[in-house]
Amino acid sequence: MAKRISSSVGGGGGVNRPADVTIIQTMLNKVPLASGGPNIKLQVDGRCGPKTIDAIRKFQMRHFGAGGADSRVDPNGRTLGKLNDFDEEGLDFPTLTSSTTLRCPHGGTVSVIVGKLPASGQTPRGVDLSTTDQFPIAGCSFGSPCVRVRWISSPALVLDTRSIGMCVNSLDIPQGPVVIVKL
Repeated sequence: MAKRISSSVGGGGGVNRPADVTIIQTMLNKVPLASGGPNIKLQVDGRCGPKTIDAIRKFQMRHFGAGGADSRVDPNGRTLGKLNDFDEEGLDFPTLTSSTTLRCPHGGTVSVIVGKLPASGQTPRGVDLSTTDQFPIAGCSFGSPCVRVRWISSPALVLDTRSIGMCVNSLDIPQGPVVIVKL
């Protein structure tokens, strides 16, 4: 059942009633990191502090871009609607495939070298990705550029939107999470 709030939560003039803030904090914690969820789970305390506001903005940036990120969740707004997509019981987490577009957090392009060939007669397009595939990165403009993706959290061998990939440099030092641009 879709969650509702009575008034706005977040920055930019949010009313921030504790009951509403608690709902939004709980919903944000259900969003996978790869889908714009918080890097560290929020403390569900009903207070709308900087971490909650940052988590709202990060979620909005992931789903609506910079122009749609006002750091506030409104009662009948699209941010609440999108959060409800992640809150529904039995939510299906889409699988990442060879047609999924991935980028490093600095804009570099993630390529995929599929380790398992598709079954006879199939084309590589749409092959499910797994933790055993290789994910090199090209074109990262960061000072210590990202060179590959290392999957650090995946509920199964096959990757889906809950999977967390960390972009790493040539010394295997994390540079930020992989961004799913298009499924």
